[in-house]
Amino acid sequence: MELLNAVLIVTKCENAEQLKNLSTERKRKLADSLEERVPSGLASIEEWNELLMLFMDAPPETENKTAKRKLLSYLRGEEYKEKNIPPSKSKWWQLRK
Repeated sequence: MELLNAVLIVTKCENAEQLKNLSTERKRKLADSLEERVPSGLASIEEWNELLMLFMDAPPETENKTAKRKLLSYLRGEEYKEKNIPPSKSKWWQLRK
């Protein structure tokens, strides 16, 4: 797939297996490159999911933007947080009285 080939070129890896052994710094650089140069819609959901599976062994996503955000979070060593989940009400269990 084209996105995987682009990632291999950017990281100077010869094959997909080498991507699993990237240093933290190289993962961050890859994340910056993907964020800057590859709009979510430019690659198919299958291509984003291929990278998610390769790097994270993660289940497939259904939306390009979600898959890209999840991948970028992983590459940067950040915890992925979904943006559309409403904040939970603090101490909601006390409101049930």
